[in-house]
Amino acid sequence: AHHRPFRVPHHRAGTYDWFVDRLYGSAATWGAQFPELTYVFGGNGKLERDAAERGHETPEGFLSCHVVERGRDWTRSVCGTFAILRFANCTNDYYGSKGPCCRNQESMRWVLNYRPHIKWYLFQDDDMYIRGPALVALLSRYDPDRAMSISG
Repeated sequence: AHHRPFRVPHHRAGTYDWFVDRLYGSAATWGAQFPELTYVFGGNGKLERDAAERGHETPEGFLSCHVVERGRDWTRSVCGTFAILRFANCTNDYYGSKGPCCRNQESMRWVLNYRPHIKWYLFQDDDMYIRGPALVALLSRYDPDRAMSISG
């Protein structure tokens, strides 16, 4: 596992930090089972700017994000043991950051273009729990070189 067990710090009880409670929280629990974890967003990057400017308190200390890659319409930031992939062209409510259409399409295209060694691509919401070993066992039955889609 990448992280120590996640618990909201006592002095933060009753408060909510979306970045820590949702992103870091899922990375520290089910996400720790995967070799690479990337959250995908659309829009202008306010989340990462806030993290870079003030950080977020976690059980491991303050977590901030730093841009490590840039493309024409995307940025990839590293935030501790997970990454944030941001697509500037995903901006409106239907085909944008509030809906999965643009983020799913653009992140799949990004993986194909910039991470061709990746065997499997999983797109899901951050509050969906995944049992890593069970997913790996399921995927091991299939040929990663054969185009396919599994949905549920």
